[in-house]
Amino acid sequence: ASWSKSGLWAADGTPSTMPGGAYRGSWPSSLNYNDGIDYDTGARTSGEAMSPMVNIPAAGAVLTFWCNYKTETTGTYYDQRCVRIKRASDLVVLSQYQLASSGGTAGAGSCAAMGTWHQHSIAIPGGVGTIRIAFFFDSMDTYMNTHPGWFLEDLSVTTTTGTPPATSVTPLASAYANV
Repeated sequence: ASWSKSGLWAADGTPSTMPGGAYRGSWPSSLNYNDGIDYDTGARTSGEAMSPMVNIPAAGAVLTFWCNYKTETTGTYYDQRCVRIKRASDLVVLSQYQLASSGGTAGAGSCAAMGTWHQHSIAIPGGVGTIRIAFFFDSMDTYMNTHPGWFLEDLSVTTTTGTPPATSVTPLASAYANV
């Protein structure tokens, strides 16, 4: 199964001018929200990158990923960056975590300074069944959208005992061809 995407989501290494780099590891790309330069479309822009289905065991699991960003703000009102846990059967949002340096959703951890790769871990409770993980970006307006955007790498889902669920998300580095 592959990732679905809307808006400006891409899997590449652009823009190369991103502070901290457009990718952090040995892979020359990341999952990112921009058009290769920025996310200025002349209008409000939003989009979602959604994983294939993941079965979460009764004991729960942990979603871990690395992120970097350079947007209009480090806060929560403009250029929103969110992680959504969706029920796979009907894509209803079960939980949403807004990422920010301050004021973000508890349970996702705060973002580091812009241009700095940092890790987030989000607990996924047992009993949710099969889910899809979605990364959602919304500029909220038409102004100050000439920044490189939001970058993600090294996504993993592990059980609370540290092993992958029976059906797991392909690591982002391996999934680029399917994005």
